[in-house]
Amino acid sequence: MLADQILVFEGHPVQNLDKVDVDLPRPRFPDLLRNGEFIMLCDQLRLKLKKEHAIRSLAVETVVNPAQPTSV
Repeated sequence: MLADQILVFEGHPVQNLDKVDVDLPRPRFPDLLRNGEFIMLCDQLRLKLKKEHAIRSLAVETVVNPAQPTSV
């Protein structure tokens, strides 16, 4: 709520960096939490984090549980 920029690191090791500018009026008061623009920004950030988490989870699962070749 206080930052003017939010940096989202993607991947491990970090390969990309997404910078999200927060263009909300100052000073920022607690009622900002109900502001539609603030809510949309939070949703956008959650989607970015969920996407990255899903990608990493899939990569870890592939390494830990590689597909076994089937014999015919």
